[in-house]
This record gives sequence, C-alpha cells and structure tokens, in this order.
Amino acid sequence: MSREQTIGRGAIAAYFGRVRPGATAISVRIGEHSLREAAPGVAIVAGHYTFVRRRADGTDELEPSRFSMTFLRGADGAWRIADHHSSRLPPAPR
Repeated sequence: MSREQTIGRGAIAAYFGRVRPGATAISVRIGEHSLREAAPGVAIVAGHYTFVRRRADGTDELEPSRFSMTFLRGADGAWRIADHHSSRLPPAPR
C-alpha cells in the first residue's frame, strides 16, 4: 500500500519488489470479475482479488481487495496494463 502514485516502469518495479517484513511469500487469488472490450484495443476489467501473505510461521494473512485495470493492445499485439487501481474491501456489515 502506498499513499503516493506509482508512475513509470522503474517506480512500479520498485513498488512491487519492495521487502514486506514478516512475509515469506505473496500471491494473489483472483475472484469474481468482469472483462469488457471498451473499444478496439482497449479492455477494462474490474472485480475482487485476495492478497495472500505467507508468514514465517506458515500462517496466511488474507487481504480481500477490489481492483480495476485498463489494458491497451500494443502494435505488437500484446496487451499491457495502462492503468490499475486497487483498494482493500471494507469489513462486511454486521
């Protein structure tokens, strides 16, 4: 999590490559989501995912979150992330 925008290839690599104290492994479980093509070469996906942080003692810390991403297809045909937003899900109502 960051309070600053992460812009540019170097800043993005640094953000995702940073050390997370106490975590021995990190993964993401994609949940319910929708994907739609907004225009030729532009796709938008939004939904839920859960970050899983494995601790040294073998337990998992789960962080349910929501996300949106915009993809652009390059001249080489490859899809690339043009924009991404993620935020934690608020606690379920009681």
